[in-house]
Amino acid sequence: MSFWTIFKKRFTKKKPKRRLPLHIKEILETIPPKLNIGIKTPRFVVFDTETTGLKKEAELVAIGALGITKGRVVLSDMFYELIQPRAEIPAPSIFVHGITPSMVEDRPKADEILIKFIEYCGQDILVGYQAGFDLMFINKEMENYFGIRLPNITLDVLKLFLFIKKPYANYSLEPQNHDLSLDAVAKELGVPLFDRHSVIGDVLGTAMLFQKLLTEAEDKNMTLKDLVRIAKV
Repeated sequence: MSFWTIFKKRFTKKKPKRRLPLHIKEILETIPPKLNIGIKTPRFVVFDTETTGLKKEAELVAIGALGITKGRVVLSDMFYELIQPRAEIPAPSIFVHGITPSMVEDRPKADEILIKFIEYCGQDILVGYQAGFDLMFINKEMENYFGIRLPNITLDVLKLFLFIKKPYANYSLEPQNHDLSLDAVAKELGVPLFDRHSVIGDVLGTAMLFQKLLTEAEDKNMTLKDLVRIAKV
């Protein structure tokens, strides 16, 4: 690596727009859950996002989450916030998630909502369906505003499903000939979905999928360490 490349990486990195509040720094600096505990012992936070599009340049317009405690979905443990993006929400995206410009015009920017999200989930384990997509947009805004990424362990429900249900199938996370959508996997597992493509509907569906797979993982004597090894993003 040349001197100039090292210089640019070290000194021209984009500075964060704002400092994290002290109590948020303390949350992020706490010790994450140990992995040598029961598979249903930790609190899991199932999360989902809605965005202005599918490209990397898209922005967050909503974050939703639901807690799972002792292996059970806790409906009262819910997080949902709309976010005002910097750019307009394109019509094709509105048709998918139903979030219109008027719904977000008076909402906080992403930095305020991310602070609330960290307060909600702490250092608990995050869970999502094809979670890398949602995590990408969250971390993009985390880096933009605060210069850091979320430190939370994050699990992908699809990875866990493939390991438990399709251990010998030739699947990948980006299949060419297989339907591994949330709808298809929910149908195979007999899990009903409600209000698809709304952030809360998708969070609830993903949480019920994860709850079922978590029980099957426990029946197979899998440990939390196994779960992280298999499904970590």
